[in-house]
Amino acid sequence: MCTLALLHRVRDDLPLLVAANRDEFLARPAAPPGVLDAEAGLFGPRDLSAGGTWIAANRSGVLAGLTNRPPPRSATGQALPDAATAAEVRDPRLRSRGEVIPRLLTNARTAAEAAEAAALLPADAYNPFYLLIADGRDAFAATCRGGRCELAALGPGLHVLENGPVDDPESVKVARVRARLEGAEGWPLSGLPLRLLGALADHALPDAPSGRRPPPLDALCVHTPVYGTRSSSVVGLGPGNRLWWHAEGPPCVTPGTDCSSALARA
Repeated sequence: MCTLALLHRVRDDLPLLVAANRDEFLARPAAPPGVLDAEAGLFGPRDLSAGGTWIAANRSGVLAGLTNRPPPRSATGQALPDAATAAEVRDPRLRSRGEVIPRLLTNARTAAEAAEAAALLPADAYNPFYLLIADGRDAFAATCRGGRCELAALGPGLHVLENGPVDDPESVKVARVRARLEGAEGWPLSGLPLRLLGALADHALPDAPSGRRPPPLDALCVHTPVYGTRSSSVVGLGPGNRLWWHAEGPPCVTPGTDCSSALARA
């Protein structure tokens, strides 16, 4: 997943609200949201290639999502030449990053507990990644590389994670998400998931490319011949409210489906 926006403690009805796009190779199989672990009440989509997931929530209301950390430039310092190369360069000898989310959430009663588990991850067992963990009270971001996860607590507000550090001031995607979600803390609950999915469907490119990846990857909704936005999710957790809407395809052309009742049963 390459774009994850967290609206944390800015709404009374949904103190935890996430809108996320997953960008991946088009040929990689995946399943829409469902129960990942009935005992833990773990709910989310599933990667059918290596197992695991890129975003999930548990019965206690703790959510975690991750994004890959691809190398932004080639050894010569030039931008990587194509979208596929820039999107994913990984060591196949390492374990799937999809294992991380279930590992953190299975026994976590709070985001703080999941963050403590993240700090103990054998990060060198995985290709580098970025991580976001939150519940209705606390939120944390982590950069996981070089054998450890470096965690930072996040305050209330809008936080954006793409394939870079959280709230990266140099990221054109972070800036675009902030523009698209301006005022979202006041949007009516009725129709909120579809409005957020609509924001994720944005194809606009910046006037000047970021320089650290091919221009198509600077859009929120990505389309290339082999790689692009595969699905979108909107997750909200709060007192009396548990919602999960999902588009199993690019949100620009794929209707959102309400999975909230299945989440409530997990």
